Amino acid sequence: MPPKKEGPKEKALNKQQQLELEREQRSALEKEKQEAASWEVGAKSNAKSKLEEEKEAEKRRKEAVKAALIAAEDAELSTVTRVVKTKKKGKDDFDFLDQALKNQPKSKADKDKELKKKADEERRKKEEEVRLLKEQKKKVALRSGSAAQFYHCWI
Repeated sequence: MPPKKEGPKEKALNKQQQLELEREQRSALEKEKQEAASWEVGAKSNAKSKLEEEKEAEKRRKEAVKAALIAAEDAELSTVTRVVKTKKKGKDDFDFLDQALKNQPKSKADKDKELKKKADEERRKKEEEVRLLKEQKKKVALRSGSAAQFYHCWI
């Protein structure tokens, strides 16, 4: 007998059956995944633990390399000795020159410069003191004024 030709109704039924089978397979796969996920709770995941182990191993390897480099550097530098210079307690040429410059007679211009510097420093100090006194007076005035206003509000 020749095979039967399928009509549109039969094709639609076959298609529906195939769709239902696919849905059932998908739902079965989803259930398996959910079940596997529920069993994984609290258990070590191999993929995660392997990644973590690899990271830890890499970290330990880097630390070991760093420690070896530091040890090699320390060993290399331990052979180098540093020469400590000591100051001479006796007098040398520079000491004599310094004394000569200090004791050298000053010209009138040098004396004027020194006097001008001293006068400027004294003037700055006095201005600073005056400024600080003014600020303190303002603070006191503000405090007493604000206190008077505060008490005035409550009376």
